[in-house]
Amino acid sequence: SSDLVLEQLQTTYHENGHALEGLAANRSKFRSLNGVYGPADFIEIHSTMNEPRATIPANLLRYARHVETGKPPGPEMLEALKKASAHFQSRELLKVVQKSLRDLEFHTLGPAQYAGTKVLQDSVAFDSPYQAHIRSYPLTRFTHEFDSARGQYCAGYVNYLIAQEHAADGYEPLEKDPHNPQWLGRLREFYNPAAATA
Repeated sequence: SSDLVLEQLQTTYHENGHALEGLAANRSKFRSLNGVYGPADFIEIHSTMNEPRATIPANLLRYARHVETGKPPGPEMLEALKKASAHFQSRELLKVVQKSLRDLEFHTLGPAQYAGTKVLQDSVAFDSPYQAHIRSYPLTRFTHEFDSARGQYCAGYVNYLIAQEHAADGYEPLEKDPHNPQWLGRLREFYNPAAATA
């Protein structure tokens, strides 16, 4: 099936951001600026900046279609999506912070100290009424947090938080005018550091 829920669509754009960076930067003068060779926070900036492009209205009108009628989303649907995306937006930030804390806590434990996932999760829970709404992914959701120390993900989930901060600055002009040639040129340069370093 070609049907995607919104989260899957955003994830697709996220991973496409990695692909764009890998393809565009493969001739970069500096190997450290190409794909997986860079630090984790740098690697995730490209994908994180691409992710919200999934829900730019101009893009949705190009490809999003109702599963039954085949019609593009109307103004009411786009406005509802905008409002829904803004609702409790701090939850997403809290999820990243909590997963970062859990990741760091897990990687500082010795094997004998590990008492199970629930104990670990409870140890980093926020003393907040919002805690019940965060619902972090299971500890084993992302295997690269355990098997790729070389890729700097082990005890490095906090890099997603850093990447989000930088990506937000880069994405803002694209959101306002997503098909402006000036910004598309700068985006191409961003994904291909060779242009700035050759």
